[in-house]
Amino acid sequence: MSGSKRINKKLWSIHNWVGLYAGIVIAVLSVTGVLALFKAEIDEAINPQYFKIDTPSKTTTYHPDIDKLIDSLKLEYSEAKFVGISPSLDESKNWIASFQIVERDPIPIAYDYQVFFNPYTGKVVGVRDRFKTFSYYIRHIHVRLFNAILGRFWVGFGGIALLASTITGILIYGDFMKRQFFGAIRNKNLRLKSADYHKIVGMTTLLFNLMIAITGAWLGLQAILQPALQVKSPERYKRTEKPISEEEDIAYDVDYIKAFETSRALFPDLIPTSIVPSRSGSRTVAIRGDVPRTAYQNNINNIVLDKKDYSELARYDVREKSLGDKVYYAQEGLHYGDFGGVWVKVVYSFLGLTSGVLSMLGFVLYLERTKARQKKKVSYKATGKQVWLWSFWIIAICILLYVLTITIGTTIPTIVITLVFWVPLLFYLVKYVVIFSKRGFKALAKERT
Repeated sequence: MSGSKRINKKLWSIHNWVGLYAGIVIAVLSVTGVLALFKAEIDEAINPQYFKIDTPSKTTTYHPDIDKLIDSLKLEYSEAKFVGISPSLDESKNWIASFQIVERDPIPIAYDYQVFFNPYTGKVVGVRDRFKTFSYYIRHIHVRLFNAILGRFWVGFGGIALLASTITGILIYGDFMKRQFFGAIRNKNLRLKSADYHKIVGMTTLLFNLMIAITGAWLGLQAILQPALQVKSPERYKRTEKPISEEEDIAYDVDYIKAFETSRALFPDLIPTSIVPSRSGSRTVAIRGDVPRTAYQNNINNIVLDKKDYSELARYDVREKSLGDKVYYAQEGLHYGDFGGVWVKVVYSFLGLTSGVLSMLGFVLYLERTKARQKKKVSYKATGKQVWLWSFWIIAICILLYVLTITIGTTIPTIVITLVFWVPLLFYLVKYVVIFSKRGFKALAKERT
């Protein structure tokens, strides 16, 4: 066998097995990534009673006693930590005050209470636990694959698998596409038809999948990669002096409307998404948000004011920062695609689904090749039924997890999924790594003898 054929065989083997073993994970991340793009819109559509102001106010003047409302909520949720306020520039939407609490007996369970209130009347219109919502459910799957401890790492390895599959696909099919007219589909049988669609979809969405793979791998494995590569997080403002004690800072009266309006006057490009008062004694209030049409991480831009007189202490505008800061915060912005309005989301949705389509077509190819090679040994159901059966069970499990999430939260389902799925998977991965290692050592020993 010539060197080029041997290399091509190795590449094919990597492409085949990486796609097969990581295909389901990539498909799940593909679908949940698209849903995550529209999680805010879906959440508002499901729960309009929380987000939409039911009776539009006759005035657009904010209620003067918002700070007193927050103080009363602090008393009501005295055991919880007040996180801040989520304002909105949309006059038809309520604002949100957030409180977090963790109960540790008998098992750690976290709650993130969202209190929705009308900023013009000061009326509380509803309360819910954010951890029991569709938006959090989708994020929990896409970011952690329903595993709070190792989930991000699994997602990161999924990004590496997509990257390996994409690169090997280029090397394998690049030369083949020269010999076959781009877009030509051979209808001789299901295997050839699936193979042609697989190549066309893969080559058409090549750059997008490379970008998603690289950013996904970085975001998932950031806790490992960042120290290993000695990448420092961009420096953020911290007030060095502590004008007051922590207790005084927590109890300090904050005029949230003044903080909001001051940020709009001083940093007009900023669309505020949260107002966060300090608790450390620094006597500050940070207004965080986004700058339109910039592909950076959400809520990373901010302006920091002094609680005493609402003078500007610092601001962070990514557009004015170094190239290193821009690259660092562009990872998440480019990965999620929620930086350019609805049409960018639509384009991202279409392209994002292609990695799932590639996984499905790859699975079809695997079944068809296996049937051809082991026709007498293995009795498979029709390939289409096999694919639909797997899809049905994946969708059924996702629906079950969603029902459990909105009824009892994510803690118990996460524990169950970890014990039933992740622990056995980790056991089998370790087992097969040991088996392949032994085979490799034996082959090496034979070569030496």
